[in-house]
Amino acid sequence: MRILERARKLIDDFRYNEGIFLLLREQKRLKKLAEDDEIKIIDEIINDVKNRVEIPLVTLEPLSDIENLEKYETTYKALDKAQISLENNRLMKAVSELKEARANLKTLKIGKKYIKDIDAKIRELQERLGKKPAKENFEAKEKEQMHPLRMFLVEEAEKAWKTIDSIMIKESIDEITLERQYLPEVFDKGAYTFSVKDRLPTLNSIIARYLRLKGIITELYGKLLIFKRIEKLD
Repeated sequence: MRILERARKLIDDFRYNEGIFLLLREQKRLKKLAEDDEIKIIDEIINDVKNRVEIPLVTLEPLSDIENLEKYETTYKALDKAQISLENNRLMKAVSELKEARANLKTLKIGKKYIKDIDAKIRELQERLGKKPAKENFEAKEKEQMHPLRMFLVEEAEKAWKTIDSIMIKESIDEITLERQYLPEVFDKGAYTFSVKDRLPTLNSIIARYLRLKGIITELYGKLLIFKRIEKLD
């Protein structure tokens, strides 16, 4: 599998730091080959991640600034776990993972740049959690919190998949290119968010992940969003 495809898969799974780590390594290689088109694609993917992520992207830091690669890897993997927990509304788990990342960052020179943001995110999540539930009741309470969100996302994702799938079947095509400004005309409001960077709508990352499971991948190229049919994942 090409590095670009591996990175996209990681990003689809909300492992943003790990995905960007691969992308930057590939971009460095491409610069030596003067592959300007692929370099631009990588820049666009990274900018898209910056607009949707809720945790620090420490892998944007140059490796030359990292004095302990083992601690660095542990840090960004803990941050990615926190992002996954946030996507699944597992707030208490996210707090624990952010604290783990914070502890590792304190041992790195780059830590000072990110600890303040992590502390702010931890406080925000603790406020959302409110009173800490009793240990024995936590699992039931968490499921209670997650249920409406999961139901909503599944419904929106299913609608989005049926929309794209029906167009592909009707037109006998396996690829659709859509200008992002028209996303609100094609999908319900819950399927997209507005990018902070360019103010254009972009597909919700959870919707994109669901489409992939249904055999349709999405690729972002600036103001264009491409849907491609692939073999359905098990």
